[in-house]
Amino acid sequence: MPVGRAAHHANVGQKEGVTVPDKAIETVLEQHSPRLMLLPGVVGVGQGAAPAPSIKVFVVEKTPGLVARIGATINGYAVEIAETGAFRAASYAEVI
Repeated sequence: MPVGRAAHHANVGQKEGVTVPDKAIETVLEQHSPRLMLLPGVVGVGQGAAPAPSIKVFVVEKTPGLVARIGATINGYAVEIAETGAFRAASYAEVI
């Protein structure tokens, strides 16, 4: 018996043990960015793109404890952690 088109699309990308996001990444970022930004050492949160939409967390220093507190996934999206050091605003003279 052929599988209907809707049933086929519902299963695309699903594998055993793999979480498939059920919310738009923009919604997940809006919901989780405040919590992530409260973690000591987190200096930014944004959307990553490699290899699929992901949550990118920028940290001063990537430590095992901070990595554990952030987690590997959030609502089915992979989390990328980038060690950037502290962010600081550039003055106008530094930009030109």
